[in-house]
Amino acid sequence: MKKLSPLIITFLVFFIFTATSHAASNFDVTRSTENQEITNNFEAIEDLFDAVEQQSFNSIVGYTQQSAANATLNIRGLSASINYLANSSALTFQVPSLGISKTFSNFNTRQENEDDFEAYIENNADGILTKMLQKMVATTASDPVAGNPNSLMSTMATADFDAAYDMASTSGEKKTKAEAEKKKETKREIGLEIGRFSSNGVEKNLLTLPLAYTHYFEDPRKKLRLSSPLSYIETNGSKAYKASFGATLNYPMNEQWSLIPAVRLGILGSQDMGSAALVYSGSLTSMYQHSYKDMSLMFGNMLSVMTTADLKIEAHELPYDISNQVMKNGISVEKPIGYKVLGKMASTEFSIANTQFFGDDLYIDNYTDLAVSIGTRKRVTGSSATDDSLHIGVTYTIGQHGYKGGKLNFGYRF
Repeated sequence: MKKLSPLIITFLVFFIFTATSHAASNFDVTRSTENQEITNNFEAIEDLFDAVEQQSFNSIVGYTQQSAANATLNIRGLSASINYLANSSALTFQVPSLGISKTFSNFNTRQENEDDFEAYIENNADGILTKMLQKMVATTASDPVAGNPNSLMSTMATADFDAAYDMASTSGEKKTKAEAEKKKETKREIGLEIGRFSSNGVEKNLLTLPLAYTHYFEDPRKKLRLSSPLSYIETNGSKAYKASFGATLNYPMNEQWSLIPAVRLGILGSQDMGSAALVYSGSLTSMYQHSYKDMSLMFGNMLSVMTTADLKIEAHELPYDISNQVMKNGISVEKPIGYKVLGKMASTEFSIANTQFFGDDLYIDNYTDLAVSIGTRKRVTGSSATDDSLHIGVTYTIGQHGYKGGKLNFGYRF
Protein backbone atom coordinates (compact mmCIF):
# COMPACT_ATOMS: atom_id res chain seq x y z
CA MET A 1 0.00 0.00 0.00
CA LYS A 2 2.89 2.38 0.59
CA LYS A 3 3.57 2.46 -3.12
CA LEU A 4 0.02 3.71 -3.77
CA SER A 5 0.25 6.63 -1.33
CA PRO A 6 1.74 9.19 -3.77
CA LEU A 7 -1.05 8.48 -6.26
CA ILE A 8 -3.75 8.86 -3.64
CA ILE A 9 -2.21 12.07 -2.29
CA THR A 10 -1.91 13.54 -5.80
CA PHE A 11 -5.53 12.68 -6.53
CA LEU A 12 -6.83 14.24 -3.32
CA VAL A 13 -4.76 17.41 -3.70
CA PHE A 14 -6.03 17.84 -7.25
CA PHE A 15 -9.70 17.52 -6.27
CA ILE A 16 -9.32 19.84 -3.29
CA PHE A 17 -7.70 22.43 -5.56
CA THR A 18 -10.30 22.29 -8.30
CA ALA A 19 -13.17 22.34 -5.81
CA THR A 20 -12.18 25.86 -4.71
CA SER A 21 -12.72 27.43 -8.14
CA HIS A 22 -15.95 29.08 -9.24
CA ALA A 23 -17.56 28.34 -12.58
CA ALA A 24 -19.31 30.87 -14.77
CA SER A 25 -22.63 30.18 -16.47
CA ASN A 26 -22.89 28.81 -19.99
CA PHE A 27 -25.92 30.98 -20.76
CA ASP A 28 -26.77 34.43 -19.35
CA VAL A 29 -29.28 37.05 -20.38
CA THR A 30 -29.87 40.60 -19.18
CA ARG A 31 -33.23 42.04 -20.29
CA SER A 32 -33.61 45.80 -20.06
CA THR A 33 -36.57 48.12 -20.48
CA GLU A 34 -37.20 51.71 -19.43
CA ASN A 35 -38.42 50.52 -16.03
CA GLN A 36 -36.47 47.40 -15.14
CA GLU A 37 -33.35 45.30 -15.73
CA ILE A 38 -33.35 41.56 -15.03
CA THR A 39 -30.41 39.15 -15.26
CA ASN A 40 -30.81 35.36 -15.35
CA ASN A 41 -28.39 32.44 -15.67
CA PHE A 42 -29.22 29.12 -17.32
CA GLU A 43 -27.72 25.68 -17.87
CA ALA A 44 -29.71 24.95 -21.05
CA ILE A 45 -29.79 26.96 -24.27
CA GLU A 46 -33.53 26.38 -24.63
CA ASP A 47 -34.12 28.29 -21.37
CA LEU A 48 -31.98 31.15 -22.68
CA PHE A 49 -34.07 31.59 -25.83
CA ASP A 50 -37.30 31.20 -23.86
CA ALA A 51 -36.13 34.18 -21.79
CA VAL A 52 -36.01 36.51 -24.83
CA GLU A 53 -39.40 35.58 -26.26
CA GLN A 54 -42.24 38.07 -26.16
CA GLN A 55 -43.99 36.06 -23.48
CA SER A 56 -40.98 36.61 -21.21
CA PHE A 57 -40.71 40.33 -22.03
CA ASN A 58 -44.41 40.71 -21.26
CA SER A 59 -43.70 39.63 -17.68
CA ILE A 60 -41.49 42.68 -17.13
CA VAL A 61 -43.28 45.44 -15.25
CA GLY A 62 -44.33 48.28 -17.57
CA TYR A 63 -43.36 46.56 -20.80
CA THR A 64 -45.65 47.05 -23.80
CA GLN A 65 -45.35 46.30 -27.52
CA GLN A 66 -44.27 49.93 -27.97
CA SER A 67 -41.51 49.90 -25.33
CA ALA A 68 -37.83 50.09 -26.14
CA ALA A 69 -36.24 46.85 -24.97
CA ASN A 70 -33.05 44.91 -25.39
CA ALA A 71 -31.53 41.64 -24.26
CA THR A 72 -27.79 41.03 -23.90
CA LEU A 73 -26.93 37.35 -24.26
CA ASN A 74 -23.96 35.21 -23.33
CA ILE A 75 -24.15 32.05 -25.45
CA ARG A 76 -21.38 29.79 -24.20
CA GLY A 77 -18.95 32.70 -24.11
CA LEU A 78 -20.22 34.32 -27.31
CA SER A 79 -21.81 37.75 -26.83
CA ALA A 80 -24.97 38.64 -28.74
CA SER A 81 -27.94 40.98 -28.40
CA ILE A 82 -31.60 41.33 -29.37
CA ASN A 83 -33.02 44.87 -29.59
CA TYR A 84 -36.39 46.55 -30.12
CA LEU A 85 -36.63 50.31 -30.69
CA ALA A 86 -39.47 52.30 -29.12
CA ASN A 87 -42.67 52.32 -31.18
CA SER A 88 -41.25 49.68 -33.53
CA SER A 89 -41.95 45.99 -34.11
CA ALA A 90 -38.55 45.35 -35.74
CA LEU A 91 -36.16 42.92 -34.05
CA THR A 92 -32.41 43.44 -34.50
CA PHE A 93 -30.02 40.57 -33.77
CA GLN A 94 -26.31 41.32 -33.37
CA VAL A 95 -23.15 39.27 -32.79
CA PRO A 96 -20.38 41.91 -32.62
CA SER A 97 -17.43 39.50 -32.75
CA LEU A 98 -18.72 38.12 -36.07
CA GLY A 99 -19.77 41.48 -37.51
CA ILE A 100 -23.37 40.26 -37.68
CA SER A 101 -26.27 42.69 -37.48
CA LYS A 102 -29.58 41.63 -38.99
CA THR A 103 -32.99 43.21 -38.61
CA PHE A 104 -36.29 41.34 -38.90
CA SER A 105 -39.09 43.75 -39.85
CA ASN A 106 -41.23 42.01 -42.44
CA PHE A 107 -44.23 41.75 -40.12
CA ASN A 108 -46.38 44.16 -38.15
CA THR A 109 -45.98 42.57 -34.72
CA ARG A 110 -42.99 41.73 -32.56
CA GLN A 111 -44.22 38.18 -32.12
CA GLU A 112 -44.24 37.60 -35.89
CA ASN A 113 -40.78 39.10 -36.34
CA GLU A 114 -39.57 36.98 -33.45
CA ASP A 115 -40.92 33.87 -35.20
CA ASP A 116 -39.10 34.98 -38.36
CA PHE A 117 -35.86 35.34 -36.37
CA GLU A 118 -36.24 31.89 -34.83
CA ALA A 119 -36.76 30.33 -38.26
CA TYR A 120 -33.65 32.15 -39.52
CA ILE A 121 -31.55 30.62 -36.73
CA GLU A 122 -33.05 27.12 -36.97
CA ASN A 123 -32.55 26.97 -40.75
CA ASN A 124 -28.92 28.15 -40.50
CA ALA A 125 -29.71 30.92 -42.97
CA ASP A 126 -26.58 32.73 -44.20
CA GLY A 127 -24.60 30.06 -42.32
CA ILE A 128 -25.40 31.86 -39.05
CA LEU A 129 -25.24 28.73 -36.86
CA THR A 130 -22.01 27.52 -38.47
CA LYS A 131 -20.38 30.91 -37.92
CA MET A 132 -21.46 31.01 -34.28
CA LEU A 133 -20.38 27.41 -33.56
CA GLN A 134 -16.98 27.93 -35.18
CA LYS A 135 -16.51 31.14 -33.19
CA MET A 136 -17.28 29.30 -29.94
CA VAL A 137 -14.78 26.58 -30.85
CA ALA A 138 -12.12 29.22 -31.55
CA THR A 139 -12.71 31.51 -28.56
CA THR A 140 -14.06 29.42 -25.66
CA ALA A 141 -13.19 26.26 -23.73
CA SER A 142 -16.82 25.24 -23.38
CA ASP A 143 -17.65 23.66 -26.74
CA PRO A 144 -18.19 19.89 -26.44
CA VAL A 145 -17.22 19.08 -30.05
CA ALA A 146 -13.86 20.82 -30.48
CA GLY A 147 -11.53 23.44 -29.04
CA ASN A 148 -10.48 21.91 -25.71
CA PRO A 149 -8.93 18.66 -24.40
CA ASN A 150 -12.33 17.34 -23.24
CA SER A 151 -14.04 17.87 -26.57
CA LEU A 152 -15.07 15.00 -28.82
CA MET A 153 -12.24 15.62 -31.30
CA SER A 154 -9.59 15.64 -28.58
CA THR A 155 -10.84 12.55 -26.79
CA MET A 156 -11.00 10.67 -30.09
CA ALA A 157 -7.33 11.46 -30.69
CA THR A 158 -6.53 10.32 -27.17
CA ALA A 159 -8.49 7.10 -27.62
CA ASP A 160 -6.51 6.21 -30.76
CA PHE A 161 -3.16 7.02 -29.13
CA ASP A 162 -4.01 5.09 -25.96
CA ALA A 163 -5.19 2.09 -27.98
CA ALA A 164 -1.98 2.09 -29.99
CA TYR A 165 0.09 2.40 -26.84
CA ASP A 166 -1.69 -0.46 -25.08
CA MET A 167 -1.38 -2.73 -28.10
CA ALA A 168 2.32 -2.07 -28.62
CA SER A 169 3.11 -2.23 -24.89
CA THR A 170 2.10 -5.82 -24.23
CA SER A 171 4.84 -8.24 -25.15
CA GLY A 172 4.46 -11.86 -26.11
CA GLU A 173 6.12 -14.81 -27.72
CA LYS A 174 5.01 -16.02 -31.13
CA LYS A 175 2.95 -19.19 -30.93
CA THR A 176 3.31 -22.20 -33.17
CA LYS A 177 0.51 -22.82 -35.67
CA ALA A 178 -0.70 -25.79 -33.63
CA GLU A 179 -0.84 -23.70 -30.46
CA ALA A 180 -2.70 -20.93 -32.25
CA GLU A 181 -5.31 -23.32 -33.63
CA LYS A 182 -5.72 -24.96 -30.24
CA LYS A 183 -6.60 -21.71 -28.52
CA LYS A 184 -7.70 -18.50 -30.15
CA GLU A 185 -6.94 -15.70 -27.71
CA THR A 186 -9.23 -12.74 -27.15
CA LYS A 187 -9.35 -10.24 -24.31
CA ARG A 188 -11.95 -7.83 -23.01
CA GLU A 189 -11.18 -4.60 -21.23
CA ILE A 190 -13.19 -2.35 -18.99
CA GLY A 191 -12.20 0.79 -17.17
CA LEU A 192 -13.34 3.95 -15.41
CA GLU A 193 -12.12 7.53 -15.63
CA ILE A 194 -13.21 10.40 -13.39
CA GLY A 195 -11.88 13.89 -14.04
CA ARG A 196 -12.25 17.60 -13.36
CA PHE A 197 -10.89 20.41 -15.52
CA SER A 198 -11.02 24.20 -15.70
CA SER A 199 -10.09 27.09 -18.00
CA ASN A 200 -10.94 30.76 -17.42
CA GLY A 201 -14.19 30.15 -15.54
CA VAL A 202 -15.22 27.07 -17.54
CA GLU A 203 -15.52 24.03 -15.25
CA LYS A 204 -15.84 20.48 -16.55
CA ASN A 205 -16.60 17.20 -14.77
CA LEU A 206 -15.99 14.03 -16.77
CA LEU A 207 -16.99 10.41 -16.34
CA THR A 208 -15.83 7.86 -18.94
CA LEU A 209 -16.36 4.12 -19.26
CA PRO A 210 -13.70 2.73 -21.65
CA LEU A 211 -14.67 -0.60 -23.24
CA ALA A 212 -12.49 -2.67 -25.55
CA TYR A 213 -12.19 -6.07 -27.20
CA THR A 214 -8.89 -7.39 -28.58
CA HIS A 215 -8.37 -10.31 -30.94
CA TYR A 216 -4.89 -11.87 -31.10
CA PHE A 217 -3.66 -13.50 -34.29
CA GLU A 218 -1.23 -16.41 -34.55
CA ASP A 219 1.54 -14.02 -33.61
CA PRO A 220 0.03 -12.36 -30.49
CA ARG A 221 1.94 -9.17 -31.28
CA LYS A 222 -0.42 -8.84 -34.26
CA LYS A 223 -3.81 -7.92 -32.94
CA LEU A 224 -7.04 -6.12 -33.73
CA ARG A 225 -8.63 -3.94 -31.07
CA LEU A 226 -12.18 -2.61 -31.08
CA SER A 227 -12.71 0.13 -28.52
CA SER A 228 -15.61 2.31 -27.45
CA PRO A 229 -15.18 4.90 -24.67
CA LEU A 230 -18.57 6.15 -23.45
CA SER A 231 -18.59 9.53 -21.69
CA TYR A 232 -20.79 11.86 -19.68
CA ILE A 233 -19.54 15.41 -19.27
CA GLU A 234 -20.80 18.47 -17.40
CA THR A 235 -19.68 21.93 -18.46
CA ASN A 236 -20.70 24.58 -15.94
CA GLY A 237 -23.68 22.35 -15.11
CA SER A 238 -24.74 21.69 -18.72
CA LYS A 239 -24.83 18.00 -19.64
CA ALA A 240 -23.47 16.28 -22.74
CA TYR A 241 -23.05 12.68 -23.84
CA LYS A 242 -20.49 11.35 -26.26
CA ALA A 243 -19.09 8.07 -27.55
CA SER A 244 -16.62 6.91 -30.15
CA PHE A 245 -16.14 3.58 -31.87
CA GLY A 246 -12.69 2.67 -33.16
CA ALA A 247 -10.81 -0.18 -34.84
CA THR A 248 -7.04 -0.38 -34.34
CA LEU A 249 -4.60 -2.81 -35.92
CA ASN A 250 -1.17 -3.46 -34.41
CA TYR A 251 1.41 -4.54 -36.99
CA PRO A 252 4.93 -5.19 -35.60
CA MET A 253 7.72 -4.16 -37.97
CA ASN A 254 10.31 -5.84 -35.72
CA GLU A 255 10.77 -6.76 -32.06
CA GLN A 256 10.80 -3.11 -30.93
CA TRP A 257 8.81 -1.16 -33.50
CA SER A 258 5.12 -1.28 -34.43
CA LEU A 259 2.99 0.66 -36.91
CA ILE A 260 -0.63 1.01 -35.83
CA PRO A 261 -3.36 2.36 -38.15
CA ALA A 262 -6.80 3.19 -36.75
CA VAL A 263 -10.20 4.51 -37.85
CA ARG A 264 -12.78 5.99 -35.51
CA LEU A 265 -16.30 7.43 -35.55
CA GLY A 266 -17.45 9.75 -32.77
CA ILE A 267 -20.87 11.07 -31.87
CA LEU A 268 -21.94 13.76 -29.41
CA GLY A 269 -25.30 15.13 -28.36
CA SER A 270 -26.23 17.77 -25.83
CA GLN A 271 -29.68 19.32 -25.58
CA ASP A 272 -28.41 21.61 -22.81
CA MET A 273 -25.50 22.96 -24.86
CA GLY A 274 -27.40 23.07 -28.13
CA SER A 275 -24.74 20.93 -29.74
CA ALA A 276 -24.57 17.71 -31.76
CA ALA A 277 -22.05 16.31 -34.22
CA LEU A 278 -20.50 13.31 -35.89
CA VAL A 279 -16.71 13.19 -36.24
CA TYR A 280 -14.72 10.85 -38.49
CA SER A 281 -11.00 10.23 -38.01
CA GLY A 282 -8.14 8.14 -39.32
CA SER A 283 -4.72 7.86 -37.73
CA LEU A 284 -1.34 6.17 -37.99
CA THR A 285 0.81 5.69 -34.90
CA SER A 286 4.42 4.60 -34.59
CA MET A 287 5.42 2.95 -31.30
CA TYR A 288 9.05 2.11 -30.52
CA GLN A 289 10.12 0.21 -27.40
CA HIS A 290 13.60 0.28 -25.88
CA SER A 291 14.91 -1.47 -22.78
CA TYR A 292 17.48 0.06 -20.44
CA LYS A 293 18.60 -1.98 -17.43
CA ASP A 294 15.35 -2.95 -15.65
CA MET A 295 13.35 -0.16 -17.27
CA SER A 296 11.33 -0.14 -20.48
CA LEU A 297 10.92 3.02 -22.55
CA MET A 298 8.17 3.59 -25.12
CA PHE A 299 8.25 6.35 -27.75
CA GLY A 300 4.96 7.14 -29.52
CA ASN A 301 4.21 9.39 -32.50
CA MET A 302 0.74 9.73 -34.00
CA LEU A 303 -0.65 11.62 -36.98
CA SER A 304 -4.43 11.85 -37.27
CA VAL A 305 -6.91 13.61 -39.55
CA MET A 306 -10.48 14.28 -38.51
CA THR A 307 -13.52 16.13 -39.74
CA THR A 308 -17.05 16.85 -38.53
CA ALA A 309 -20.22 15.76 -40.29
CA ASP A 310 -23.71 17.24 -39.89
CA LEU A 311 -26.03 15.51 -37.46
CA LYS A 312 -29.76 16.10 -37.63
CA ILE A 313 -31.79 16.49 -34.44
CA GLU A 314 -35.53 16.93 -34.83
CA ALA A 315 -35.04 17.83 -38.52
CA HIS A 316 -32.49 20.54 -37.66
CA GLU A 317 -28.79 20.35 -38.53
CA LEU A 318 -25.92 21.72 -36.47
CA PRO A 319 -23.15 22.13 -39.08
CA TYR A 320 -19.76 22.72 -37.43
CA ASP A 321 -17.79 22.21 -40.69
CA ILE A 322 -14.47 21.74 -38.86
CA SER A 323 -11.46 19.77 -40.11
CA ASN A 324 -8.17 19.30 -38.29
CA GLN A 325 -4.94 17.39 -38.30
CA VAL A 326 -3.50 16.15 -35.02
CA MET A 327 0.02 15.29 -33.95
CA LYS A 328 0.48 13.49 -30.64
CA ASN A 329 3.95 12.59 -29.34
CA GLY A 330 4.77 10.90 -26.06
CA ILE A 331 7.30 8.95 -24.05
CA SER A 332 6.79 6.61 -21.11
CA VAL A 333 9.11 4.88 -18.67
CA GLU A 334 8.08 1.69 -16.88
CA LYS A 335 10.02 0.32 -13.91
CA PRO A 336 9.32 -2.81 -11.81
CA ILE A 337 8.53 -2.55 -8.11
CA GLY A 338 8.73 -5.14 -5.37
CA TYR A 339 5.06 -6.05 -5.39
CA LYS A 340 2.76 -8.36 -7.31
CA VAL A 341 -0.62 -7.63 -8.89
CA LEU A 342 -2.84 -10.55 -9.92
CA GLY A 343 0.08 -12.80 -8.97
CA LYS A 344 2.35 -11.09 -11.51
CA MET A 345 5.19 -8.63 -11.28
CA ALA A 346 3.99 -5.06 -10.76
CA SER A 347 5.46 -1.83 -12.08
CA THR A 348 5.07 1.89 -11.89
CA GLU A 349 4.95 3.95 -15.06
CA PHE A 350 5.53 7.64 -15.79
CA SER A 351 4.59 9.27 -19.09
CA ILE A 352 4.31 12.62 -20.83
CA ALA A 353 2.46 13.28 -24.08
CA ASN A 354 1.90 16.47 -26.08
CA THR A 355 -1.02 17.04 -28.45
CA GLN A 356 -0.99 19.66 -31.21
CA PHE A 357 -3.94 20.48 -33.52
CA PHE A 358 -3.55 22.07 -36.95
CA GLY A 359 -6.24 23.33 -39.31
CA ASP A 360 -9.37 25.24 -38.29
CA ASP A 361 -9.04 27.64 -35.35
CA LEU A 362 -9.38 26.08 -31.90
CA TYR A 363 -9.29 27.81 -28.51
CA ILE A 364 -6.87 25.24 -27.07
CA ASP A 365 -4.83 23.58 -29.81
CA ASN A 366 -1.82 22.53 -27.74
CA TYR A 367 -1.81 20.70 -24.41
CA THR A 368 0.30 18.24 -22.44
CA ASP A 369 -0.63 15.22 -20.30
CA LEU A 370 1.52 14.07 -17.38
CA ALA A 371 0.62 10.64 -16.00
CA VAL A 372 1.70 8.12 -13.39
CA SER A 373 0.23 4.67 -12.83
CA ILE A 374 0.81 1.40 -11.00
CA GLY A 375 -0.28 -2.09 -12.00
CA THR A 376 0.61 -5.32 -13.72
CA ARG A 377 3.79 -4.95 -15.72
CA LYS A 378 3.23 -5.09 -19.47
CA ARG A 379 6.70 -4.96 -20.95
CA VAL A 380 8.67 -7.68 -19.17
CA THR A 381 10.39 -10.76 -20.56
CA GLY A 382 8.27 -13.86 -20.10
CA SER A 383 4.95 -12.05 -19.76
CA SER A 384 2.28 -12.75 -22.33
CA ALA A 385 0.30 -10.26 -24.35
CA THR A 386 -2.79 -12.24 -23.41
CA ASP A 387 -2.23 -12.19 -19.64
CA ASP A 388 -4.82 -10.51 -17.44
CA SER A 389 -3.75 -7.07 -16.27
CA LEU A 390 -4.80 -4.29 -13.92
CA HIS A 391 -3.75 -0.68 -13.48
CA ILE A 392 -4.72 2.49 -11.61
CA GLY A 393 -3.30 5.95 -12.20
CA VAL A 394 -3.70 9.71 -12.37
CA THR A 395 -3.25 12.10 -15.30
CA TYR A 396 -2.67 15.84 -15.03
CA THR A 397 -3.27 18.02 -18.09
CA ILE A 398 -2.10 21.58 -18.76
CA GLY A 399 -2.80 23.73 -21.80
CA GLN A 400 -3.34 27.22 -23.16
CA HIS A 401 -5.60 29.86 -21.58
CA GLY A 402 -5.08 28.56 -18.05
CA TYR A 403 -6.41 25.09 -18.84
CA LYS A 404 -5.60 22.59 -16.12
CA GLY A 405 -7.11 19.52 -14.54
CA GLY A 406 -6.74 15.84 -14.05
CA LYS A 407 -8.39 12.48 -13.86
CA LEU A 408 -8.21 9.23 -11.95
CA ASN A 409 -8.23 6.20 -14.23
CA PHE A 410 -8.65 2.47 -13.69
CA GLY A 411 -8.42 -0.39 -16.17
CA TYR A 412 -8.77 -4.18 -16.11
CA ARG A 413 -8.09 -6.61 -18.96
CA PHE A 414 -9.43 -10.17 -18.68
